[in-house]
Parts: sequence; C-alpha cells; structure tokens
Amino acid sequence: MFQLTPELLDEDLPKVMDLEQSLRSGSMMSIDVINDLKDPFWKELAVILFAYRFFKNMDLYNLNLLKNLCQSDPVIYFLAKKSDELIEKGFSNEIST
Repeated sequence: MFQLTPELLDEDLPKVMDLEQSLRSGSMMSIDVINDLKDPFWKELAVILFAYRFFKNMDLYNLNLLKNLCQSDPVIYFLAKKSDELIEKGFSNEIST
C-alpha cells in the first residue's frame, strides 16, 4: 500500500473534483489526467471514476487500459470484475474496426 501525503491530497483534490464534475456532466476528459495527479490515493480514485464512466458507456477497451494505471490490488480486481461483467453481457467493443 502507499503512504498518504496530506500536502499532495490537498493539491490534487481540485483536479479530482474537476474530473468528477466533467464525467458527471457528460464531457469526457482524457485518461492522461490520471498521470497529472501526484498522490497515489487520488490516482486510484480517478481510475475508479473513469471505470464507472467506461462501464456505463460499455467501453471495454478503455476500461482495460485503466489496469495499467493502477497500483492497488483492490482497484485492479474491481476493474477486472467490471470488464468481466461487460464481456458476459456481450458488449465487447475491444476490436472496433
């Protein structure tokens, strides 16, 4: 697990709040915003926010890309579970050409 750093938590909070508002309003931000976050806690939270968006949009390809941005086993497990749910429903758009 990673160490929480209060300074980084405070610094990254506005970025995560902007991400959450953007995803709620339907506008899409690039997953590159995750790399802009310095604190591992907020990075994992941003991955989860994107995961819910990609799951809702049935976007298996981008959901699987998020696995490379994770550091914690619980979040990786969560992403695998959501990917499996999409595959079971038959909404795999992994190959879209």
